[in-house]
Amino acid sequence: MRWPPGTRGNPGFRDTGPGGAAGLGMATFDHLSAAGAAFLLVGLAAWIGLRLAAEAGTQVISPANAALLSLLLLADLRRWGTLFGAGILAWFAAARLTGMSGADTFLYTLCNAAEVLIAAVGLRAYLGRRLDLTESRSLREFMLWAALLAPAASAGVAAMALRITVGADPAAVFATRFLADATGMALLVPPVLLLRTASAAPLHERIYERSAVLRAAATFALLAAVCGAVFWQSRLPLLFLVFPPLIFVAFRLGCSGAAFAVLLVGAIALACTVHGRGPLQAAGLDPPHQVALLQIFLGAACASSFPVAAAMTEKRRSEERLLLSEARFRDLSETDGLTGIGNRRRFDEALDLEWKLALRDGTPVSLLLIDVDWFKAYNDSYGHAEGDKRLQDVAAAIDDAVQRPIDLCVRFGGDEFAVILHDATLAGARVVAERIAGGVARMRIPHEHGRGGVLSLSIGLATVAPKIQSEPGDLFQAADRALYRAKHGGRNRIEADLPRAAIDWKQPRASA
Repeated sequence: MRWPPGTRGNPGFRDTGPGGAAGLGMATFDHLSAAGAAFLLVGLAAWIGLRLAAEAGTQVISPANAALLSLLLLADLRRWGTLFGAGILAWFAAARLTGMSGADTFLYTLCNAAEVLIAAVGLRAYLGRRLDLTESRSLREFMLWAALLAPAASAGVAAMALRITVGADPAAVFATRFLADATGMALLVPPVLLLRTASAAPLHERIYERSAVLRAAATFALLAAVCGAVFWQSRLPLLFLVFPPLIFVAFRLGCSGAAFAVLLVGAIALACTVHGRGPLQAAGLDPPHQVALLQIFLGAACASSFPVAAAMTEKRRSEERLLLSEARFRDLSETDGLTGIGNRRRFDEALDLEWKLALRDGTPVSLLLIDVDWFKAYNDSYGHAEGDKRLQDVAAAIDDAVQRPIDLCVRFGGDEFAVILHDATLAGARVVAERIAGGVARMRIPHEHGRGGVLSLSIGLATVAPKIQSEPGDLFQAADRALYRAKHGGRNRIEADLPRAAIDWKQPRASA
């Protein structure tokens, strides 16, 4: 049977429905919004760069290329075509608005497009979407592609084209364009990328702490003051004074701090130099050469601060991973592998700590020692696999009965368990013991050798208010004596280390 095109019966017909049409419309609107935003951002950045070049008499910085590269690296590949097309239109419009000729506009747009495309494709090919400038490898690849290879290719195209068309000196053209483009990439792209990097520590991790905000503000204020003092005067060559506070920022605030610090230095230095101030005036050079030296200085600032910040961040990460591994292994070493509760090692450490706290605060500490009745006979009758399951059931019942987070239950060894109760009286400890025994009894676990044909527990408990001359072992021995009496008194019993304190958990407490 043949279906008319566009009918529902046609297997090739795709019925989007109202929801599908709405989704398609939203996607189109989303792409158009991204294109419009990219056009405005890149266009404004291009206009600023061209105005700076006209004022300084040479290319100072290329913010438009950095803006478009940042957008591409943050966006999904499906949007690259839209964003790249908007960037090309923005370059063309900005060039024409500033009075650039048609041929120069074409060359300007072509070189910028080639530079951004090379950097974006190279970084995405080698790093994928994981462009984390806090990692040394990502930082190296970024500097290689965005601040070296892509600007060099763009400058090479411009140098050859201007050599052929107007006979310009290719070396001068290459140096001028390469320094401006590399400066823009190195100064403007890292802050944007690091703002989107969750691991840009420590600035992002602690920025919401008031003390951290104040320290960061004070650090940047110090850097701004030093940089302003260096570039406001024109008599002394004091550029070297900028590096100590810059490295200090990298140490204190990590990669995000270093990126914004270099951006701050660049903004102050470029503003002062373009307006005829700064230590480069003392060299007696013309403005284009002063700008070139300043661009080299900013490159050196990036090359010195970024690796230091990345190394410090990786060092912190290594320390955190080491602490995490240590905590994980410590947790494993203090956890019983079968039941998931604490083990004997955890018990010894917790009892010692609890004893010290009780001695300091003058509060009592209680200890429950729990034994599964006739457990060896259970293993012989039902097998060790079933025995392991029963131990897990008992551990779960104990854990449920111990309701305060400050208390601790452990598997002491074999079929023996222990519970440490913080600031608990004998009456309170007896309530917990009854809750544990009752929880196991309600499970009605068959045990042919047990009292009543079910699995049961014997529990010994003791409570001590520590004295200076006493030791944790005193409490343990008291609870052990109580457990001994419970086991030799018929089992399935709760007994305390006090005269005539034995009770049966099934009987009213008045019979104690």
